[in-house]
Amino acid sequence: MYQHGLERWPAVFAAYLTAYVVDGYGASGNSAVWPYVADALFDGKRQLSLQEQDVLWQAYRRACIRLGLEVLPAGSVSNYRVAELLHQAGVPARYIDLLAERMLHHAKLSGTPEADDPRDLALWCDALIERLVPPVPITVARAIEADRGGFYARLFLSVLSGDDADPTGSDRSTRARMAEVVASAQTDQRQLLQKGLSIPRVVWRDDLLGVELPAGGSTEWQIEVDGQGHNYLGASEARFVPFEQSLPGEVRISRGNGHTPKAIEVWADGRNNRLLAFDGTGALAGGTCLNAGEPLQVEPGPVTLVLRFRPDGDEAALTELSLDPRLYAMSCELAPGEQLKFQRGPAQVTILARSRPTLALKGQAFRGIGGNELYATTGITLRGQVPLELFADDPAALVVALSAPGREETLELPIEPSPGGELKLDLEPVFESWTPGLVRLRVELRRSGLRRAMARLATWLWVGLTRIEDRSHFYCTALPRNLDAEASDNLARDEGRCILTYRSDAKRFFRLVFAVGSERVVQFTAAVPGAFMVLKRFREGKVEEQALRKGGVLALRSDSREVLEVYSTQGGCLRLGRMHQEISPRAGLRRLHLSTLAEYLEPGINRLSIEHPSGFLEPLLQLVTPHRVLAMSSREEGGTFRIQLDLPTTADALRCAAHDILTGQELALDLVCNDTSARLDRSARGWLTCGERQVSGQFRHTLEFPLERWDTGAWLLQVEARLNGHWGSLVNEREDVYAWGILLDDVGVPTSRAWLVGQLENLEQDTAIRVFKRIHQALLPCYAPDVWNGIRWLADGWQHLARTFAPAGGQLLTELLALDALTPPETSQASWFPLLMPGVALSWIYSAEAMAYRGVGLRAGLIGEVSQIRQPLCELFLQHHLEQTLAFGFRNVMEMQCGIPPHGFSLTRYRQALAARNIDDAWSQLSREDWRPAAGDYLGPVHWRFALGSLEHRYHATLQGNAVRRGWAMHLVQALHHLRLGDLTQGLPAHLDDASGLGVLSSRPDHGGSQEQLNLQLIDRLLCVFAAVCRWESRGPALAAWNDSLQEAGLPDDAAISQALGYLLYVGRDVFEFYLLLWELVFAADADTMG
Repeated sequence: MYQHGLERWPAVFAAYLTAYVVDGYGASGNSAVWPYVADALFDGKRQLSLQEQDVLWQAYRRACIRLGLEVLPAGSVSNYRVAELLHQAGVPARYIDLLAERMLHHAKLSGTPEADDPRDLALWCDALIERLVPPVPITVARAIEADRGGFYARLFLSVLSGDDADPTGSDRSTRARMAEVVASAQTDQRQLLQKGLSIPRVVWRDDLLGVELPAGGSTEWQIEVDGQGHNYLGASEARFVPFEQSLPGEVRISRGNGHTPKAIEVWADGRNNRLLAFDGTGALAGGTCLNAGEPLQVEPGPVTLVLRFRPDGDEAALTELSLDPRLYAMSCELAPGEQLKFQRGPAQVTILARSRPTLALKGQAFRGIGGNELYATTGITLRGQVPLELFADDPAALVVALSAPGREETLELPIEPSPGGELKLDLEPVFESWTPGLVRLRVELRRSGLRRAMARLATWLWVGLTRIEDRSHFYCTALPRNLDAEASDNLARDEGRCILTYRSDAKRFFRLVFAVGSERVVQFTAAVPGAFMVLKRFREGKVEEQALRKGGVLALRSDSREVLEVYSTQGGCLRLGRMHQEISPRAGLRRLHLSTLAEYLEPGINRLSIEHPSGFLEPLLQLVTPHRVLAMSSREEGGTFRIQLDLPTTADALRCAAHDILTGQELALDLVCNDTSARLDRSARGWLTCGERQVSGQFRHTLEFPLERWDTGAWLLQVEARLNGHWGSLVNEREDVYAWGILLDDVGVPTSRAWLVGQLENLEQDTAIRVFKRIHQALLPCYAPDVWNGIRWLADGWQHLARTFAPAGGQLLTELLALDALTPPETSQASWFPLLMPGVALSWIYSAEAMAYRGVGLRAGLIGEVSQIRQPLCELFLQHHLEQTLAFGFRNVMEMQCGIPPHGFSLTRYRQALAARNIDDAWSQLSREDWRPAAGDYLGPVHWRFALGSLEHRYHATLQGNAVRRGWAMHLVQALHHLRLGDLTQGLPAHLDDASGLGVLSSRPDHGGSQEQLNLQLIDRLLCVFAAVCRWESRGPALAAWNDSLQEAGLPDDAAISQALGYLLYVGRDVFEFYLLLWELVFAADADTMG
């Protein structure tokens, strides 16, 4: 009779049976279920036989399907009859209070998810289960684990919101008991709902395994992997932190305020029979191994599998990720209930997709740097699949419900599955009447006439977005109404053509910020077009990020834990010898572990390049593997130049790269150990002799170069060695590099430095610039002390050529500024900076007419912006080229809003305005290594704190070593701290005499006063004066008086003055550029308009 009732009245009979299980389960102190079913059917007079249990289970399951309830896949669990009854019953009624208390505690610690976001609900519930420990019965945890639709979580969120319209359709008693628990706790429910979800998760992203930290710029996280921990500061967007370990085992993640760590098992062990599964969002779905017994259950839809083994059969879908350890990846899409089996020999493992409906959006998608994603409305469609058993009775009775916060109506659209259960619905026409802007779109699949959703999804939808080009240009029918232009960063708006894109390519990113509702802010960060790189270092429990310049040098080590991130908005392919790594246009990012790149280096093949979709091959980095030299000596004797190197092992081969500084000629000599034929070959320019192991454990290598076989020139020699199969450059224990110099006259005889100076006399300017450029670039690395005397002639040649350059514009000015902005190779010690700088010897490069800097470009730094300071000056503010705070430094700030030119500048007023501005929301930007000021930031508080932060960073980096240069520099700033502009200039307006600097406003909130702060203040003051002198020089004499002041400062000689000023310009480069731009504007406003 009971199965007939379930067939005829499914709602009544299924609810009746379920209610008995809900009320009775657990009351007897055990996990029995069938006695309560017997009570419902037979009033406890008899029990059900196994056959009756099976018949009842089938009828009960069919009734649930007809009601639109989710059922367990047939055969997916053991004891499946009881499991289905408990699955529908959920949490026993007697434990609702206890569950509500744990949920409330969980919400206070981890925040709350969106009620209609299945991913966040599942993440929140998984974390909740970890808190359901005794005295909470295991039954409750199992019920929450089985509640994949998030019924109890959504009911709890509904109670918190005080929403009378319960979206879960729960019975009133359950809701009332939850509400009573929440009310008794006297918690600020609104604050809990506003607190965003703060739960980290393990994810697979761009072929790397790591942790996604939730958004939150003020949170400090600790990630401990197999006992090794690192600290990470949160960001305004979700942040991905890749694991350093190839096979991380146990991961423990905790917040810095003492919260209990969240433990996640990734690889259970290091055996090569395991695999991990990740869902469509990249989140870890679980792990298993061959011959595990039970199948690994995952959600239907996109799945990525990472395997430790290569399965038998078709391997075309596999991607080899790593050789040691062996790792493979494959992506697939599983239909509801579909099984995927892998086999290796007799062992096998099964991946089972749960038998539940799926929904997904297809169309133009944009994924931000933080991993969040949005869809354009143009071309958007809804796709999905429904298990055949769920709609066998009435295949047409399905609807799709669309809603969004702020929209009162919920739109229901009928949808009819195909015979195979596939769903497809064109959504573009639906959104044509919606207001342009970003909305949180909620989609539910329901049976017609029922409130319970069979499947849900929530995503960000940009209404009015028609297309996305190069991941950086957003074309709209109308600009989004809820775009927060003020909070956005580096964003340009073309209101006529309805395009949003980046404002300046000086920054690597731009950010779009949307106000969604009255209290929520959502941001998406996009990369500026092109390819760029960020190096991540893991040191002392923290992560340091360094932006790398194209063409730079990067050292590789086999034990390196560093990660190189390469961004490309158009995608492309990274190439290094036989290595090819694709960058997908959708992700726009590829991460590379540096330790894996060394094996691809070969003689002459050490450049990492990117092949763009157009086919253009762009060099990115020169990669080197440093090999330590244990001892070195060199000498010229009898027409032969000998270099003796002691290395830790015998070199497989050596390559000598020779560069003639005068002509630019380059030679590459491949040398093999003990090749006697090279001595007899008259064309050979050198040979290599390798000796046996010395008593001290060193292996001696002797390079000999017969100078009679070499052309005349100023030769700079550098040697690479192949040790243990890896090519690399030679360094000492401090990682200073080795190079050797040979000066050969016209007859091939070694000659003096005076000969080189003679060769540099009377050069044409174009030739002189090219030679000077080669010399300057050769002087950038930090050389080992025992080779410096042999190449000191580089400095002689640099100084001689510098004296020949007279003040000029055009190519000479452009090239000198670009050389002045160069920094040492990334492989140099952090404390090293160039011995010689064009800006010191040739200060006139900073004092040209403003328009002379047009076309200088970003490679010369910020000085090119000086050319933008031209009349009418008000336009620079009105067009947001300059940040608005600067206007408060002028006397007529109110009049400027009406187009009146600025005048009456006061450094004191400007300093006060900068200090008064609250930039709390900008600290996360300033902490990013890649952030640079651009139009809209110039001369504002964030630009100033960026410059101060750079000054502090370089000041700290140069504390080790540099005692002499730093001592001279500090003597100079103290001796000249009294200087005023009026002492150095003629015709300067009296109110501009103050050039005391803006002061160290503390570039970080926690910095107080100290001797260091005093030193930085003095440096800031002198750089302010020097910048003012340079910009006044184009209006009247000032540099001569400045140089006289330097001579009177009490330093030993001109060399000491140059070293002191070089130190100041290096550590304060960004501060000096700030003041150059500031004084140009001030003089243009208050001096150029006089008379």
